[in-house]
Amino acid sequence: MITPVRLSAARRAAALAVIVLVNAVVQALLVAIAPPLPLSTGALILSAVSAVALAAAVVACWWIVAPADTKLRAMTGLVIVTGVAAAVTAILFAPVVPLVVGLGCAVIAGNGPRGALAIVRRETLRWALLTVATMLAVLLGWAAALLTGLFITGPVASALTWLIAGLLAALVIYSWVRLARRAR
Repeated sequence: MITPVRLSAARRAAALAVIVLVNAVVQALLVAIAPPLPLSTGALILSAVSAVALAAAVVACWWIVAPADTKLRAMTGLVIVTGVAAAVTAILFAPVVPLVVGLGCAVIAGNGPRGALAIVRRETLRWALLTVATMLAVLLGWAAALLTGLFITGPVASALTWLIAGLLAALVIYSWVRLARRAR
């Protein structure tokens, strides 16, 4: 079993910053080499690479701040299920995506549905407030993506968008793990 690395708060913050920065650079490079036709085979392959890079960054962020008893395989599965649920929800009814992400974060932080229910039971008000804060962070990330795409284009917009989204995600992840620890 792989156990989470125990880092000081400063090193944890630095590791999160490196993960966010590397993901932003990878996403910007993928935009820079993207073919002009969005449905070409090359573009679809780059989209898959982008999704894998994003999933790896999210798992790494959760792993850095996760409690010592967290199992990597279970957490990775929960992150992937939440990501797929958010993607499917975005296709079917996009306004519900922030709620799906908020509920998914509770499940990931609680190491599964039972842990999420324990968070809700023991810290109901904080859970509700953090769910709303997570939803607002998702909406802020969307707004940042729209505005950077409107006023700046190409790899620079991609890098800026992913830096903003990564910073928001790191704050949200840290807050959820902290709430899960408090509820234990």
